[in-house]
Amino acid sequence: MIDISKYGKNAGKILGYIYSHGKIHITDLRSVVSSPSTYTRAIGLMESDGIVEVETKVIGRVAKFVSLTEKGREICQKLVDPEERAYEIPADFQGEFKSLSAMVHFNVKDDHIAISEHNYDGSGKYRIVYVYTKPNGHNVMRLWCDVDQTFDCVHTRFAWTLPDVQAMVERVYADRVVKKNEL
Repeated sequence: MIDISKYGKNAGKILGYIYSHGKIHITDLRSVVSSPSTYTRAIGLMESDGIVEVETKVIGRVAKFVSLTEKGREICQKLVDPEERAYEIPADFQGEFKSLSAMVHFNVKDDHIAISEHNYDGSGKYRIVYVYTKPNGHNVMRLWCDVDQTFDCVHTRFAWTLPDVQAMVERVYADRVVKKNEL
């Protein structure tokens, strides 16, 4: 497993976004991390470790562009390589989950997983979707999707089919005083 925790808890989101979009304007990271100080700090640390390259251009004002270095691409490939970390989709879910694959051992806090969603918008691109364990308003442990901002979507339903996710929820449940969601 590659440890990207020193770049902050949003490092996976940041790297996944740059990996899937190529060279980006640094402010594009607002779509995955709401705080500019969070992604600016992470990018600075990644740049000093040779994972990303920051290019500054003056076009009427200063603009910063971020891209992965070769080292960064290798790290991202190891993190998101669906052949190494993909679960086989159960036959009865093939239609609903056909564009998804799950990556395990991606997170540091062990309270979420990353799901790779292929061709999600019909353009052939993919994105990384994070599914977290989280108690809902009734103190019931549920899975929360950061893309759809809901407890019930295709990503959370897919995540519930994975044995590692079920074990993760059990661990989080044991650490907290909450009720388990019965699915």
